[in-house]
This record gives sequence, C-alpha cells and structure tokens, in this order.
Amino acid sequence: MSRPTHHAGIELDTGLLDAAYAMLDGQGDGRISKADARKLLAMLSDGDVATNAEKATFAYILEHFNWTAAARKLVKESEALQLSTFDPAKIVSEKETPPTDDQGQGTSEETFVPRPAIEPPMCHLFFEALKVCSSDIGDAIKIDVSITGTAIGENYVSMHQPECTIEGSNAGLTATVLAVFEAELGELHIDAKLCTPNMGCKEGSIKKLFFKAS
Repeated sequence: MSRPTHHAGIELDTGLLDAAYAMLDGQGDGRISKADARKLLAMLSDGDVATNAEKATFAYILEHFNWTAAARKLVKESEALQLSTFDPAKIVSEKETPPTDDQGQGTSEETFVPRPAIEPPMCHLFFEALKVCSSDIGDAIKIDVSITGTAIGENYVSMHQPECTIEGSNAGLTATVLAVFEAELGELHIDAKLCTPNMGCKEGSIKKLFFKAS
C-alpha cells in the first residue's frame, strides 16, 4: 500500500516514514515508544538541525500515529526539530526547492505552498465512513481524506499535476481515493474505494465543478 508523500504541502522523508511504520508493524502495543523515538531522532541527516522534510515527517507521525506520552514529549522538546516554531505555511521542503539555471528559470516540478482555501472545502461522505474533501487554494486543489473522522492523507491536483492517489486505513477499513482534475472543464473527478475484511469492497465516484482554466 502506498503511503502519503506530503504533509501540509511539504514532501515527507520516506526513510523516516518507513521506519515509523515498521515500528508499529506487528510489534509492541501499537504505540511508538520512547526508545523508538530516540531511534527516529538518530536518523536525522544532521543531528543538530533537522531539514524541513524531516520536520514535516515528524509532524505527520505525531498527528497520525499513536505515541507513548514520554515518546511524544521527547520529540516535541527536541532541539534539532524545534517543532514548536515549525510553520509549514511559510516553508517549502528542501527536497522540492526548484534549482535554477543561468537564466533563473526553475527546472524542477511544480511545488505547492500551503495556503488558506479560497472557498470552504467541499466534502462528500462515501459509505458513511470515507470522507473526501476538496479545497480550492488558488493554483491547486487540495484533497483531504479521512476514515471515520481520522485523517489518512492529503495531496494536491492542478493543471500541472492533474491526478493523485491517496491510500490509507483506519479502524479496520482500507481506502483508496483517486482524484483527477480536468482543467479545461474545471471538473474534479473523485473515485473512491472502501474495503473491509469481512464485507469486501465498495466503490463510488463523484464529479465536482471548480473553475475553468483561463
């Protein structure tokens, strides 16, 4: 199953994220312990100062994983992370900073900087459990997905990145959401699948009108 690639618009550190998932995979009581937290902190590329990608990854796993109180305290008080002053809305991941050539033209793919939605998010509830919300943030559409009230991931679509997939699980339910943006029509198509171990899978789709590209 694929995992989230961004948190609040900042690219995640896949090594840290994979390590966090591995710590919960069939081990212990399903929480990240203080010893686990020390191992994750030891993975920082520079032990004294964390990169933006590393900070975003710790912010994500603090929000979406279960931690012991001691482990959570250790991470929140880490001088290398300084999460208390971490503001994703003002930061672009170092991995996504576009290099420039001699003419100053960017050579990397588009980067989305999180910003407030222009309009309130439009949400749709599939099968009374899977909630998909889409927000117009100006140069992109942000997609947020949750299962039974618990966020499982977020991603973005735009004229330059017309589709994205978000997958995750919660409370024994597994979801896959595909979002496709047709810029010329100003339409967002969402295909959703929700699976349970005993009841199998259900699929649904919805189309939303946003705006026509100028």
